[in-house]
Amino acid sequence: MNVALIGSGKMGRMIRGMAADYDMTVTAVFDIDDPLRDDDETKRRLDAVPVLIDFTVPDAALPNVRTAALLGKNLVVGTTGWHDSLPAVGEIVRSAGIGVVYAANFSLGVNLFYKIADYAGALFAACSRYEPYLLESHHKAKKDAPSGTALALASILGSAMNRSDIPVTSLRAGYIPGMHEIGFDSRSDTVRLVHSARSREGFADGSLLAARWINGRTGLYRFADVLDDVLSGT
Repeated sequence: MNVALIGSGKMGRMIRGMAADYDMTVTAVFDIDDPLRDDDETKRRLDAVPVLIDFTVPDAALPNVRTAALLGKNLVVGTTGWHDSLPAVGEIVRSAGIGVVYAANFSLGVNLFYKIADYAGALFAACSRYEPYLLESHHKAKKDAPSGTALALASILGSAMNRSDIPVTSLRAGYIPGMHEIGFDSRSDTVRLVHSARSREGFADGSLLAARWINGRTGLYRFADVLDDVLSGT
């Protein structure tokens, strides 16, 4: 299977290095100097490419979805910080009949962590002595704070605990790949659940898995939909 990348940064380079593990070949790379366009040259470069993988910046996510729709290509969006545009993206996807997978985080471990957070939130919801909180840390170059993953975790906890006041604290420093901690604190003790990324390989793994999954599908999907298929063995 051929794929193309939108973005030539650290994630793009990692995906190129790992594509062969998924029997994939990266046949084209688009970046700020060679952007994705709806023109004859781009169509030629993407002739045998069914899926694009986008790891760029938040402001580019919606334009890239629009262009992918014009080109008739499915898309995996690994960029974060753009999810307020989801209604517009959903309309584009439906109108164009393409398939898009998005997530705040494409790590398999993080997405399993979401499920743990939901279960833990439901358990602690019955114990009014415990107050929930979220801590998240990332490298100094990460643009959005809180991270998309932290916001997703806050939403999951809020829904599970029927409350909208989950406090989130963010740290941006050094070269931290990513750490998210869920805590439940009381006068007597603290329960902590932590996910720590060791490298960006987990994000690349998830995006390549999503690229293979979305090939031939139409509609707007979360990475959780891909993971549910993996867990069910389908």
